[in-house]
Amino acid sequence: MHALDVVQREREHAAENERIKLQSRIAEIAEEVSKKILHKEIKLREEATDKFSKIEKVSDWKKTWKITHQIEDHVWELLICELSSDLLCIWLPLASGLSYFFFY
Repeated sequence: MHALDVVQREREHAAENERIKLQSRIAEIAEEVSKKILHKEIKLREEATDKFSKIEKVSDWKKTWKITHQIEDHVWELLICELSSDLLCIWLPLASGLSYFFFY
């Protein structure tokens, strides 16, 4: 009977040690995930701040340019559309030429 009690205590002790190891491993994993999430959040915030700064610069440039050249909003939109279509006309042949170069 005493031998069975000793064996039972050893099993319980081993199981308790295993639980402690698993709990510490879970805590390590949770900490690693938290650090990764924090770093990702910091990176996303920096990117968002950078993009917002660029948008503000473009907006300020647009306002300054419109005021300097006294352009109405509808004329501005036409100018941007024309510029965009010109850039697209330049970019499409380049892109198709590059795809030909890379894929053949």
